Amino acid sequence: MLIVFFVLTSYYVELTAPIYIHFYCMLLKLKVLFSFQMPVSVGPYGQTQPSCFDRVKMGFMMGFAVGMAAGAMFGTFSCLRIGMRGRELMGGVGKTMMQSGGTFGTFMAIGMGIRC
Repeated sequence: MLIVFFVLTSYYVELTAPIYIHFYCMLLKLKVLFSFQMPVSVGPYGQTQPSCFDRVKMGFMMGFAVGMAAGAMFGTFSCLRIGMRGRELMGGVGKTMMQSGGTFGTFMAIGMGIRC
């Protein structure tokens, strides 16, 4: 019985080890690809990179958009589940969208502020 278990275990290790090694190599390649700084490009009219405040604003806007989309899905589901219809449904979904958009936007703005 112990021999059968050892044979099956070693066979499982032989099958899964290349998968783990391949996954680890892919992670190392991604780390190498994203570990360098991109060069600063200057356009023909002397454009520069956005300021820290512009990045924080962009982070808030991206987070707000993602939060609104998530709020639309979750808000619609939860309002329909409790039986809302018509104007009440629109108000509940809109409230959920604004709340989740504000929350996601705030956290994305904080994250972009930390990156500056």
